[in-house]
Amino acid sequence: MKKNRRPPVLTLEQTPAVFPLDQQSEGYLFENVEMPEMLAGYEFRECTFRNAVFHGRLRGCLFADCIFEHCDLSNLDFRECAFRRSEFHICRLTGTDFSESSWQDVLINGCKGSYANFSSGTMKLCEFRESVLSEAAFTMCRWQDTQFDACDLTGCEFLDTSLKGMVLAGNIIDGILVEPKGLQGAIISPDQAVLCAALLGMKIRE
Repeated sequence: MKKNRRPPVLTLEQTPAVFPLDQQSEGYLFENVEMPEMLAGYEFRECTFRNAVFHGRLRGCLFADCIFEHCDLSNLDFRECAFRRSEFHICRLTGTDFSESSWQDVLINGCKGSYANFSSGTMKLCEFRESVLSEAAFTMCRWQDTQFDACDLTGCEFLDTSLKGMVLAGNIIDGILVEPKGLQGAIISPDQAVLCAALLGMKIRE
């Protein structure tokens, strides 16, 4: 992740509920504000969103060098967005639709993302850390150097997705949906071996 990022140059603390916003915004701190409803296609660079409230559709947005802290992004439309060198910290992502989005050098840390949809996304140099992602969809995902660290992946869908080289050890993977070929090459812990054997159609006899 990108470190030592320069601080935002403009503070919008305690602003009215709705405020005008340029389609290309750079260096803003959006704190304790309610974002405008129609932001589809907007570009945000070096912005921080702290306790910001979003609404509706953000389809096709660009977020570059941005930080989300304590934001509720539940059930929002982030389809076809691009995230670059950005971070999500302790955010609610429940049911959020990130399908067909592009991710590069992104950290999702301590977030609640049950039922989130990451399907048909591309991820490079990304990390999901200590987050709840139960029942989330990662169908048809393509990733490179991406990892899960101490995450709850219960019931996640990894259909038509390769987990080759993915470290599943240290994560909860009960009830995940994955084809046998998709599981090949995944790195698992000894206690996950029985579960993975069942996914591969193997039977273990004592």
